Amino acid sequence: MIAHPNNTEVAYADTQPSLTRLNIETGQPIAKLTITDISCMQYNDDGSLLLYGIDSSNDTVHECNIWDLRSNTIIRSLPNFSTSVQAQWDPKENKYVATCSDKLLQIWDMRNAKSPIAAITTPMQVYQPCYVGKDAGLVLCSAENQFVAVSKFFDSNPKVDYYDLYGKKTKDNQPLPMPKQLEFPPFCVKVVPQAASKIVASLDDASCQIVGFDLNNEANSFHFKNPNVTENGGFITTLACSPDGKTMASAGSASSRLNIWDISAGKSDGEAVPATSWRYNLMPQKSMLQCEIQ
Repeated sequence: MIAHPNNTEVAYADTQPSLTRLNIETGQPIAKLTITDISCMQYNDDGSLLLYGIDSSNDTVHECNIWDLRSNTIIRSLPNFSTSVQAQWDPKENKYVATCSDKLLQIWDMRNAKSPIAAITTPMQVYQPCYVGKDAGLVLCSAENQFVAVSKFFDSNPKVDYYDLYGKKTKDNQPLPMPKQLEFPPFCVKVVPQAASKIVASLDDASCQIVGFDLNNEANSFHFKNPNVTENGGFITTLACSPDGKTMASAGSASSRLNIWDISAGKSDGEAVPATSWRYNLMPQKSMLQCEIQ
């Protein structure tokens, strides 16, 4: 579920199957698309367009579309990708979209989306592109055991940097060796508002850590360790930051709690305590929870 920029509606995917826009005040649907297997969703800055990705369960369709909410029509459809795809709007101009699929980061101009205007191949599969920096001049992607940062992506020779999961640049700026056993990349990656180079991400392992780091200052790295982890472990499946960049919410299958964190309270030892914590109950089939801070 994601919230509209002006807080009048939310968009969510369910098992009906559908992608639904819901009026927050009335609780009534505004519009609905019959779609299955949504991989990502994001409104553009003015809330007039909705970007969403599709990954079919039978592995035959992997695509990104743009839904024009004013005309209620699909106005752009990016060519079919070979594997699961995730995407994000360029926050500066809202005319570019970054996509990650397999080992490929691509930048698309949505005014003419027949082919990408930039394509960068990485040594490993990449996920969850995030535009970073006040000028949105860098795209950060997550991989199994590291982050990949790409800048100058419109140049003939884009700059690629590698960071470990705690935001430290790798030795000689070389990619870390892939783990022998399959791991999952950081589940959620968010850029902290009002701090354009600061990143928070949940590690997709049973430790339920949330890491934070500043790409412009490695000394500012920090992390949180969820104190409410159950004996069976679990995962933090959603993160959200407040518009002022001071507060963060986390939730997931690690515990039956929605935790609210003071981002400035992050500690290098990871033993920070949530500022507020609520207990919730999830139906067994609803193991994924989404949250937003407005």
